[in-house]
Amino acid sequence: MRIVSLSDIAEIVTGSTPSRADADNFGSDVPFITPSELDKGIYVTEGTEYLSNQGASLSRVIPEKSVMVCCIGSLGKVGIAASKLVTNQQINSLIVNEGLADPLYVYFFCRTLKPQLESMAPKTTVAIVNKSRFSSLKIPLPPLETQKQIAAILEKADQLRKDCQQMEQELNNLAQSVFMDMFGDPVSNPKGWERRKLSEFYFDEKTGTKCGPFGSALKKEDFSVSGVPVWNMDNITLSGKFIDQPTLWVPHDKYDELESYSVLPGDVIISRAGTVGKMGVVLSKYPESLISTNLIRVRFGERLLPQFFVSLMLYCKTRLKRLKVGADGAFSHMNTGILDELEFPYPPIDVQTKYANFVEKIDSELIRLKNLSTEMDQQFNSLSRKAFSGELTIKDRAA
Repeated sequence: MRIVSLSDIAEIVTGSTPSRADADNFGSDVPFITPSELDKGIYVTEGTEYLSNQGASLSRVIPEKSVMVCCIGSLGKVGIAASKLVTNQQINSLIVNEGLADPLYVYFFCRTLKPQLESMAPKTTVAIVNKSRFSSLKIPLPPLETQKQIAAILEKADQLRKDCQQMEQELNNLAQSVFMDMFGDPVSNPKGWERRKLSEFYFDEKTGTKCGPFGSALKKEDFSVSGVPVWNMDNITLSGKFIDQPTLWVPHDKYDELESYSVLPGDVIISRAGTVGKMGVVLSKYPESLISTNLIRVRFGERLLPQFFVSLMLYCKTRLKRLKVGADGAFSHMNTGILDELEFPYPPIDVQTKYANFVEKIDSELIRLKNLSTEMDQQFNSLSRKAFSGELTIKDRAA
């Protein structure tokens, strides 16, 4: 297998942006592609902006099947032009000589370049790899028919990954749809349920809510390499899930000292700094754990199920009085006082239970899909490594 430079198999073009001072340069004729349109799928079919034919004439129009690679800023983002288009100056495009190389093969190779581009870029505020250095990058070049076979294998493996991601998204959408069907909008309250304050449902007045320990109570030197886990903001996701993978630990004697900050199964933990309001229900294999400084722990009695509360906050955050949400979708402020006074239509416990049982089934399926997605990622990465090192065999292709 030959090793050649990218410039040996393609004409490499750096994009440009026509003057915005002339509004006539922009219109609806030719897609104008920036890095934000890359890495969203193999083929780039449309842009956030479009140029007029006048504006396109002032730039280099690249043809269909050109491979686009971001070389300024978000290094290594990639896509294939689905039609003729123009890119901005952050993108180098390879107009592939199809007598030498298959564009889809080149695309999958370019997806492996991100670490190399990042290592090449000078340590400046904005990462840049210039056209000359990019053009000199080496690509393994097997016979054209072999390239097409490799591209077909990688495309199939990539699609399996995307299918898993799509199924995960559809399940999350289903959970939200079922929640709204069962409970309705908390403002219009179509079920006519009595409005109650959250504080009515705490386990008790003393332990219902708890902010994490002050920094003076839990210092950096208190942490250890094992012992009792300490949950932090990385253990909860924007989608309302708890991640049972601790990265912080304290010795057992420190846990005993901070036991009032302990976490029980079914407690809800909420971030009160950074991305405020991320939350999840703690279901952990560890029998003992603590909350960190930037978390709030909420512990409910038996009349309010934690999964209902998390879903209410996740799906109806902009509809609940006293809660403010920023442009990024995160709560702008969160403390125990706000939680105490939060009012919502209170559904009967049997309705909550029915929903919680449904979510449990959804979560089980999401875990299965997550594991499958990880497996698909590993398979794709393995195939990609073998493909571009010359190790991909007929047996691998058949698999």
